[in-house]
Amino acid sequence: MLADAQIKRIEISISYLRSKLWSVFQDKLESVFVYGSYDRQTIIPVDADMDVDVMVLFKQNKWKPDTYLKQISDFCIKHYSTSVVYRDRPSITIELDHIKFEIIPAYNSEDQVKIPAKKGDEVIWISTSPQDFKNAVLTKDKNNNKFILPSIRLYKYWNLLNNKPFLPYEIEKYIVEKTYYFIFSTPSLEEYFLAIANDLQSIAKNDKQKESVKLLQEKIKDLQQIVQNNVTQFDANFSAYLPQLI
Repeated sequence: MLADAQIKRIEISISYLRSKLWSVFQDKLESVFVYGSYDRQTIIPVDADMDVDVMVLFKQNKWKPDTYLKQISDFCIKHYSTSVVYRDRPSITIELDHIKFEIIPAYNSEDQVKIPAKKGDEVIWISTSPQDFKNAVLTKDKNNNKFILPSIRLYKYWNLLNNKPFLPYEIEKYIVEKTYYFIFSTPSLEEYFLAIANDLQSIAKNDKQKESVKLLQEKIKDLQQIVQNNVTQFDANFSAYLPQLI
């Protein structure tokens, strides 16, 4: 998890960004809010690509996505003149010394949030429901002994160690949608780790993903052989395979 000092710096940056956005766009805005892995508490602090997603929700859809993106880009260049700012549709990215911020323009349409589609897509706006997924993650975590959030972080760390064969969101979605059955009423984090690995091949589509899952499951078989003989040894080997439980 993020250290308290990291969180404090990020929260200060969020507060500054939010206040500047409101001062510039004023009554054009409906809200400015953080979403994504930072908001869901599933962010990985050791990931060089770690970022904070910020949605800038406009009251009306008056222009095409590129116009909104240009307005936000101009805003970032003016207020973050010493930082790297670049467009990576559907967002504008600010690279600060401690983290990246990805700012996405959006608007409400019939109870749906619309954000710019990726470059090259046939449509220019797509629907998203960031709050719905956050609620699903937190509900799943509450109903599973508070082991879903650490399991997501653990597997995103495993994914990072293996050069990201999966998109981080794919990992989260799989873990949240999975049904868990345990013999004991109070399973451990290690048992969740093993349960998640059992069906991970179901989302492995390409060779890199399949090979990563195969190596993981082979290692798990070795660990399960150890646990039959010595639980202490299992703990040591588990920690050696994944150096830190995050």
